[in-house]
Amino acid sequence: MSIEFQSLETVKPFQKLQLLEIAKEKAGKSWLAATAPKPILFFDTDLRAGSLAGREGVFAATLRDPAPHLQPTAFNEMLDLITKLEKECTLKDLNPSWPAVKPATIVDDSISTTAKCAGRYALYTNTDIRRRLSFGNWSVDFAKNFDAWNAEMTTIESLVLRLLALPYHFIATIHESEEESEDSSPEKKRFTGKIGVFPARYQLLLKYFNDVWHLENAPDPLNPSSTIYVPRVQVRPDYRCPWAVTTLNLTEQYQKPDIAAMLAKHNSNVIPKLPQSVSSNTTN
Repeated sequence: MSIEFQSLETVKPFQKLQLLEIAKEKAGKSWLAATAPKPILFFDTDLRAGSLAGREGVFAATLRDPAPHLQPTAFNEMLDLITKLEKECTLKDLNPSWPAVKPATIVDDSISTTAKCAGRYALYTNTDIRRRLSFGNWSVDFAKNFDAWNAEMTTIESLVLRLLALPYHFIATIHESEEESEDSSPEKKRFTGKIGVFPARYQLLLKYFNDVWHLENAPDPLNPSSTIYVPRVQVRPDYRCPWAVTTLNLTEQYQKPDIAAMLAKHNSNVIPKLPQSVSSNTTN
């Protein structure tokens, strides 16, 4: 049965994290995701799991396609792993050398590269939507029409929905880009000052995430004149990031890049406080 019935009156405002991190390349998206509740399973399509070396409780399934002239395999291999997770398997069921515990957090790092894996598979298996260039024993596929982009978008959208349905925290990372204004042209770029996702068509994915955060490096607020930048997480909207949102009970617009600490702060903020008269009677 695909229908899920819920009484929202009894559902807590926050039960699991459904987070999309938006940031520039090398801004620290993976590091931020690695501060989530553990154990953490990374779907590493960016091939950068090594940047998290030494992190306790972090496991990575690195997925890569073979040479361009061979059939892409990364996306289907990722689907196989997700199918096992949907049966609530342990990490040991995915890899015998891992512990027999279920993950607490799943990370897709990144959606941008995972979508490329899905797109390559769609082009390889559908001649109507591809243009193939061959040289020697090699061949490279390119999108022939909008059907190719639609196939990629539909596939990655379905993947995200499956990952969101898992009973674990889910974090996805995606790259940012400067939003171009209507009068922008290839010869003369003009920008609005706002930040969007890259590529722009992935903007459609934002609606599926309850939390959308912007990660950036900025001057230390305690020392604004310093030339040393520190990472910060924006969880509330402004003109630059009108899409920033959080379901966590966090009052400050900017947070330190530590998800576990942010969850702890949220939990402390939502604990109901007893009236002073009641608390004093309890202690007597």
